[in-house]
Amino acid sequence: MEINVKKNSIVMLNEGKLVYRNSKLCMTKDLGLHGNMFGGKMMSLIDEVTSIFACEICDTPRMITKKIEEVIFERPVKVGQIIKVYCGIEKIGNTSITIKVEARGYNVYTEVEKLVCSTRMIFVRIDDEGNAIPISDKIRGKFKKEVNL
Repeated sequence: MEINVKKNSIVMLNEGKLVYRNSKLCMTKDLGLHGNMFGGKMMSLIDEVTSIFACEICDTPRMITKKIEEVIFERPVKVGQIIKVYCGIEKIGNTSITIKVEARGYNVYTEVEKLVCSTRMIFVRIDDEGNAIPISDKIRGKFKKEVNL
């Protein structure tokens, strides 16, 4: 059976759902002073994963991070814990896209995920010189302009 992942993701995103994007294993090199994953490592992870998501959604490699809203760290991440990152489209503007991001700790034994970090990020489409340019009408037509997440 063939599954069209992108088509299923489009439906989920238009329904206001978050979609799975990437995973990371917390390693010793990721730890801060108190034995938890360093907050800067988490922010770097979600910025990288979400920027790739923005590029894929907007069909362009030229998306830049404009804003990371309040980052809320709900619980610590320990060595060996798997972190799964989920993204959802909150709004598509003329030149920008607002994305809700959640990082969840995943327990392989119970298959339970618990929220460890969340934020909203805004990315802007740019040209070769770094100037903001419109997101194509094709993309804006494919996704709802605003979704309640």
